[in-house]
Amino acid sequence: MQKGAADSAGIASRPSAGSRSWAFVFWIAVVVWTIAMLVSLHVRFLDRFVVGTWHDYLGNDFFSTPRAFRNLMSESNIYLTELDDYGPRYTSMFFFHPAVAVVIGSWTSLLSPWTAYGAFVAVSLGLLAVSAGVLARQFDSRTLQAFTFFALFCSLPTYLMLWNAQMHVFVVVAVSLILAAIVGIKRDEQVSRRSLRWLQAGLLIGLLTKPVVLLTLPVLFATRETRRALVVPVAVYTAVSLLFLFGPTLNSGGYNGIHWLNLFNGAAAASPLYSLVYPRELDYSTCPELYCLPMLLQRLTGAAPQQWLMKVPVFVVLAASALPLLLTSLRRRIDVLLVTVLLSLLTHFLCFQIVWEYHYTTLLPALPVLWWAGEREEQPGRRLWLRIAFFALLTIFLPTPYFLDFKEHLRLTTAGMLLRVVPVVVSFVCLLSYVCGQAWTALAERSIGLPRSELASLLGNGGVLGVCNAALLAGVMFSVPERLLKPLVAWTDSDWQLQCEDILSRPRPGLSATQIADLHFRLARAYNASQPKLATEHFTTALGFVPNEPELLCEYGDRILLCEHFELAATVFQRVLELEPGHPYANMRVKQLRAALKN
Repeated sequence: MQKGAADSAGIASRPSAGSRSWAFVFWIAVVVWTIAMLVSLHVRFLDRFVVGTWHDYLGNDFFSTPRAFRNLMSESNIYLTELDDYGPRYTSMFFFHPAVAVVIGSWTSLLSPWTAYGAFVAVSLGLLAVSAGVLARQFDSRTLQAFTFFALFCSLPTYLMLWNAQMHVFVVVAVSLILAAIVGIKRDEQVSRRSLRWLQAGLLIGLLTKPVVLLTLPVLFATRETRRALVVPVAVYTAVSLLFLFGPTLNSGGYNGIHWLNLFNGAAAASPLYSLVYPRELDYSTCPELYCLPMLLQRLTGAAPQQWLMKVPVFVVLAASALPLLLTSLRRRIDVLLVTVLLSLLTHFLCFQIVWEYHYTTLLPALPVLWWAGEREEQPGRRLWLRIAFFALLTIFLPTPYFLDFKEHLRLTTAGMLLRVVPVVVSFVCLLSYVCGQAWTALAERSIGLPRSELASLLGNGGVLGVCNAALLAGVMFSVPERLLKPLVAWTDSDWQLQCEDILSRPRPGLSATQIADLHFRLARAYNASQPKLATEHFTTALGFVPNEPELLCEYGDRILLCEHFELAATVFQRVLELEPGHPYANMRVKQLRAALKN
């Protein structure tokens, strides 16, 4: 980059005293905030500022990863993490790419649960430092370099990500590497091998954890400078994925495809199929922790928005992704590439249903990039769009109103959604306006066209990527048990028999007595019409695992009653009366059943 260009961009070769002062402030903030986060993981004084901590399940997202690897070693499936007893019982289900279980679970499972949690928090901080360092190296301003570290470290979503020890940190690393690669190309106005390596590493890391970066592929493919770089990471991702889909020892029971099915389900509704031990649709539509546009609209209007409407931002990004194909100017092409990648990251919060607050760490690497791009943009109108987007996303550093009344947090849910979602909408509109402005200028300058030489590259590289995607989709559909491809309401008795018998045939140290009882109850109901004697045996087995809790026993008694096993139901309600004499509901049921049995 020439000195004149640097000066015109507001980046001086010798930083001023004011610039050094701001850099010092950012570095101090990074150190102080990092220490505060680590202390708070023990003392928990920051918890009241983050709604995702209200349940007090510290690290609930982390422990599923070592559990997944332990499952693999015991010849059970990676995703049946409820079958293992590593860590606290409140552990959530594993739903990352199955490779994460091997890469992270292989060493964390060797440690005691809370030691492993602490170790991964330390690893997460190291990963944030590395990704911030790679991105900061692309900037000449010391202030902006320091701000890059500030952006990635000093936010409440970052604290929540560490609080959960979430594997989402790899998505932050992936986004940082991708943006660093594009900034490097834009800064030097040429494609270096280093930039392409950062791009490939970022894509591969992102795809092999949670495919948030998936929507960046179209614009990267449409841009001739980055097109060929896609082939290697996508091919490696496909090969690794197919290994985990068709390798018998890696995919016991065929459940690994749930990673991709959860992605599809979560994008379409607020009820993804998360649990596999006892399949159930978990409806998150009233969850106070979700900060996305579909949930905000549902809360404001009282009705779920139309699914096609929520996919409009995706279609807009796909349309913008085609623009680099037609731009003949390298500089303008990379400008559009950079902003369209940012647009693709924003769509996650506008279209996807399951968005927790720690997901906003995905946008943190975009902040220094928007600052830098705004300084370099020469056209005043387009510079304004970039700056508005930057200042809108700065609201990520503000706490949601949850801290004002954290004991009654449901009352402030809508306000929290507005604080998180509205800036994303504003940023999306501003960045889309920037892309439209670039397209309009290119039309006015008549610098639009598709060279014939591009067609061969498009067909060749597009063919390889198409084969990879088709192979992966086919692998998911063919490897997953047919019952998991259907909604639960469409499951037959045969589906439930297969599911429950498959789970009960595996080692189950982590299953609670209630979960085992539920599985036997499900089997009993499935067998009730065809083999009533076998159904009775499963009902009896289930009752052996039911705790002596009157309300729970009443619930199970009603389940047995629905299957018309009157004598067994009467025994259950009689057991309730022995535990709690005079229990009104059990007393009523016993009288009804005695009368029915006499008749």
